[in-house]
Amino acid sequence: MITAWYLFIKISFELIEKNISLQFTMWFFIILLFLFLVFGFLVPYIDYFMVDQNQINTHVFLIFVVIELLTLTIVFANYFVFSKHIKDKYTLKFIKFFAGINALLYLLSVIFLVMSEKNIQFMSGYTMLYFFKDIIPLLILNQYLKKNYVHPANIVTDNSRDSFVEKFNISKRESEIVDEIIKGRSNKEISELLFISLQTVKDHTHNIFLKTEVKNRVQLANLIRQFNNK
Repeated sequence: MITAWYLFIKISFELIEKNISLQFTMWFFIILLFLFLVFGFLVPYIDYFMVDQNQINTHVFLIFVVIELLTLTIVFANYFVFSKHIKDKYTLKFIKFFAGINALLYLLSVIFLVMSEKNIQFMSGYTMLYFFKDIIPLLILNQYLKKNYVHPANIVTDNSRDSFVEKFNISKRESEIVDEIIKGRSNKEISELLFISLQTVKDHTHNIFLKTEVKNRVQLANLIRQFNNK
């Protein structure tokens, strides 16, 4: 559970192109591991302290709720507040969509939990949502990364690059952008590195896609890889 909460937060930071500090990671695991270990240590002594089991269950449930709320606060603050620095509209649109899917699934799980007090059958639905509500967003994220993420690796030799540029009549500026795309750099990073506007990067990238008849960065990288094998 601790790892799942942490990864949920980590994904939100990476989507808005920020890194989690080492201090945050350390304190996150230290505090939560301490809470879980204390609870595990006290369980065998419940009868000794004459504590009602229902009280224990209630307190444990409240602790889980507090942790969930803190996690959700951090995550959705990243998605809706701290993502404003992202200039790429397509990336920002996906972040909002991804956040919306997560929010909807969490809302459904809360509804099922509330309804379970009236009808026990809703408890099974809540249980399934609680443990599987992250799968759908991850599948959506996986599809997004397949289309837009290029692993930052040196996948092009000089000869294959020259062959690619010549075959598709890639201009000098476009070839510079291609070099950065296959290194896994974002449009914003490319604009800052080449000292050109973000819109100029987008225009050149669009022209490159038209010339090579590809639809995204991954297809472009795969196309260039083919020249490595020739």
